[in-house]
Amino acid sequence: MDKEEKECFVELHIQSTNEIAEVLQMISDSTSNLLELVNLLKINHEILGMIEFAYYNNVVKGRIHYYKASLAREWYYKEFPSREYNIDKFEVTTYSYESLFYSVLSGNREWAVRMANLFGSYKELETDEFLANELLGYGLKYVILDDKEHAEEYIQKLEDNKDKRGMKQYAKGYARAYRGIIERDTEEFNQGLLFMLKNHASRMVKNGKNMMKYFAYDSVALAMIARERGIEITVEHELLPKNYLEETDIDYSKLKLFEE
Repeated sequence: MDKEEKECFVELHIQSTNEIAEVLQMISDSTSNLLELVNLLKINHEILGMIEFAYYNNVVKGRIHYYKASLAREWYYKEFPSREYNIDKFEVTTYSYESLFYSVLSGNREWAVRMANLFGSYKELETDEFLANELLGYGLKYVILDDKEHAEEYIQKLEDNKDKRGMKQYAKGYARAYRGIIERDTEEFNQGLLFMLKNHASRMVKNGKNMMKYFAYDSVALAMIARERGIEITVEHELLPKNYLEETDIDYSKLKLFEE
């Protein structure tokens, strides 16, 4: 990590921390549209979660921020049917599948299960879904729920669609990692995980995404699930520091979306 990237991490951390404080004050004063403010909380907590993990190596703070980002996602699910707010359907359909990874990264197993159960609540809206979002999202949903029968359905679909544009990487990585978790197959999981990590590194270099190249959030989340289900993580990779996988003592009952 060069000096410019380090400075960028620090600057982003300060900026997001300040923005969260400003948003919370606006919510307290009821001076702005709540939907816009919740979205800002979600985005900034996601940014801070990544920075705490990838730059400061602070697993506890990273998980707290990912939990709060996930609380914001839950708010969308709860408020969407009321139509009080103009919530974009992409926030509650499979376009939001990455939020399931964030719920796992929070380190709260029960919360991840809750978010997995909410995922797909509005399936009737999914008439124009991007195939990868649907297969990756529902595959992850059932992996989190440890529902072998339904997980296998989406794993098989990932493999069956490997020849479609952009899908090969998912069959080689996610599908194998998902199956490894569901089958409790150490070799299969680690092979899928290793591909995902290597693919993340090469993709970030190709796309020039400087910050995200230091944190493979999806791989870390799947490794967390695998480890807690008794699967040994044999992969060694710079994007997978093993302390990310350790248990943390966090009182989630004290963490609220609209409070510091």
